Amino acid sequence: MPFNILTPLLRAFSPPSQTPLSPSPPSAPPAPAPPLPTLHPSNLPPAAITGYGEVYARQAQSLLISKLPIELRALIWEHFLGGHLIHMYWQTGGTPLSFICKREESCISLAHSTPTRQGSTEISWTSIHPIDTSRIDQKKGFMPLLLTCRALYFESTRALYTKNTFDFSNQWAHLRTLQWHIPLISLTHITSLTMKCHGVPLPSRRDQFLDWKLAWEAIALLKGLKYLRVELVAQPTKTGDREAEAKAMEAEEELLKPVRSVSAVRDFEIAVPWPEREGGGRVEGLRCRIVRV
Repeated sequence: MPFNILTPLLRAFSPPSQTPLSPSPPSAPPAPAPPLPTLHPSNLPPAAITGYGEVYARQAQSLLISKLPIELRALIWEHFLGGHLIHMYWQTGGTPLSFICKREESCISLAHSTPTRQGSTEISWTSIHPIDTSRIDQKKGFMPLLLTCRALYFESTRALYTKNTFDFSNQWAHLRTLQWHIPLISLTHITSLTMKCHGVPLPSRRDQFLDWKLAWEAIALLKGLKYLRVELVAQPTKTGDREAEAKAMEAEEELLKPVRSVSAVRDFEIAVPWPEREGGGRVEGLRCRIVRV
């Protein structure tokens, strides 16, 4: 009979027998349990994923995991999950959201703003652009795969981070909270990141400039980055673009100092909207190309 944790409790509170109890002969000792079979390593099924023993124990017997080699499974995950430009953005509440951009290279900003009469695109000059979610296609065709089971989720999410480009345009001020919402191990799997930065403050605005520093500290956590392109977009001022440009040129070294925290990216480019200052030199410790646009 299977052991029930309630059996000792029920026995202790059972009513006494109506007949006098007589001494009962001592019961025979229980027979020893048969030894558990020993599995030879060659008879064990292939490991589903590394580091998740509990998930493996429950789900590794599925035909997909036990019969299909992990190398072939990895190609499947890359095919279905990779090759996208994923826009990240924050709404009220502080939780990062995302959607897949279908414009690919023609996408100039997270907002996908309405073209003007001149055929150009109007972009908000604030650092955090409000997103009109009614204009975003939130459907992600790969979600059914990720939600199939926990074993497939843990195994396939690596491809989600390594085989896509993540775009943080207009959202740089929120980057400092990224590690609060996404596991650090997942952040280290991100290999490609792009970002257009509107409204980057001058170093003289210390409170706001701190967010710029923290944004680069967050990017430095992405140890697997291989491609990084950041574009600073000029911000119109009441006194005219020339004065703003002159101030940015003078402050270039201070503006780019936080960038030094990122140093191991293979393809790293920063685009700035002002020319090089006469007599200006390279920022010490900077490990990226500076492009003047």
